[in-house]
Amino acid sequence: MFIIDDIINAIGASQAAGQQERAAKEAMGLQRELWDPYINAGTSSLGDLMGLTRDPSAINASPAYQFRLAEGNKALERSAAARGGLNSGGFMKGMARYSQGLASDEYGNQWNRLMGLSQMGQNSASNFGNNMANLYGAQGNAQAAGTMGIANGISGSIGSLGNLAMLGMGGAIPGITGLGGSKLWGANPTPSPYGAIPRQGGG
Repeated sequence: MFIIDDIINAIGASQAAGQQERAAKEAMGLQRELWDPYINAGTSSLGDLMGLTRDPSAINASPAYQFRLAEGNKALERSAAARGGLNSGGFMKGMARYSQGLASDEYGNQWNRLMGLSQMGQNSASNFGNNMANLYGAQGNAQAAGTMGIANGISGSIGSLGNLAMLGMGGAIPGITGLGGSKLWGANPTPSPYGAIPRQGGG
């Protein structure tokens, strides 16, 4: 029975460790699904931010700038037309000033947007790294627990086999008594209640 118990315990420990390891792997996959979009967005934004730093005029191609520029120009044209100065030099200078001021404003807005996204990606990457480190630790602990459980089961089985071998050679396991209450290994037999048996024959 001791050997069977040891084997059952070893199998149970291995199965429990396997379940914990699978749970850790599933949690890792979930972490990737949760954090990857934010990390990718941050990485992409960081690239755009570096491009904007190298070439500030790139802001002119942004949809936000183009929309605001078009709407502002329409408003200036309507105002100039109402005053009869649509083709005047003052109107053209006003358009240039508006365009330059808008580009400066939109550059700052775009910089802040990209910086916010890149920082979000950085924070997401940090959180993802911490969570994955914890899950890898849990996976390692599960593997170690399974290995130790199997090792303990094998060790217990070997010990039980050794005890059985001792019994087979006429010995006994310490603490286990034989019939009549006498110990079976390395101990004096219990005195007979009938006294000593006399020897046969003289001498």
